[in-house]
Amino acid sequence: MTTANPIGSITRIDRPEGRTYLTPSGEFKSVNTILDATAPEEDRNRLEKWKANNPNGSEEACHRGTMIHEAIAKYLEHGDLPEGLPDEIAPYWNSIYPWLKLTGETATVEHPVYGGHRLGLELEVYHGELGYAGTLDRVGSWERGSPLSLMDFKTSHRKKQKKWLKRARLQCAAYRLAYRWMFGIEVPGVVIPVAIPSGIAQVFEFSAEEVAEDEAEWLERLREFRGA
Repeated sequence: MTTANPIGSITRIDRPEGRTYLTPSGEFKSVNTILDATAPEEDRNRLEKWKANNPNGSEEACHRGTMIHEAIAKYLEHGDLPEGLPDEIAPYWNSIYPWLKLTGETATVEHPVYGGHRLGLELEVYHGELGYAGTLDRVGSWERGSPLSLMDFKTSHRKKQKKWLKRARLQCAAYRLAYRWMFGIEVPGVVIPVAIPSGIAQVFEFSAEEVAEDEAEWLERLREFRGA
């Protein structure tokens, strides 16, 4: 039996078996925990091989991603440029910054779990009926005047191909469904910008048909997780 958060907020909890979120509807597994548990064997084998060839790769990628996410959120909320970024991190900021200067407004939402209004940056969301939670990067206009989109910022040491972004797309699908459940707002688009160490960031935008396919696949992964 899950326990609801008595203070009506969303609290992230890191457990040995994976991250969970304590929400007003109960304690739910995170989107990433569910995706890890239901990853196809081919993907798991590929990841294990990469870890074997890059012993510190996961830790370095996590550190890099955290620093860039914090810098992006600070810039989009306050307009502050990052200071003192390590030499190995700065190129990724230089990659994404030209796009950030052109981006549109960040959405503002209101919900009791936030104690009022909250900017759609690093936003904790949950789906009380489907029973999962997570933290989305941003909801807003990718370019000035463009429709609302859900964004998931990534970093990569090399350029990505669209077909390599399936996991990120499933994350976005999960967050998009949770956002709709919490706020009753349909987010039309999904955008995944990828900062790289050399050159301007790649930006992948996904059509309504692709987003619908990703939502269906996420729901299937969720059913698989529940049946495990």
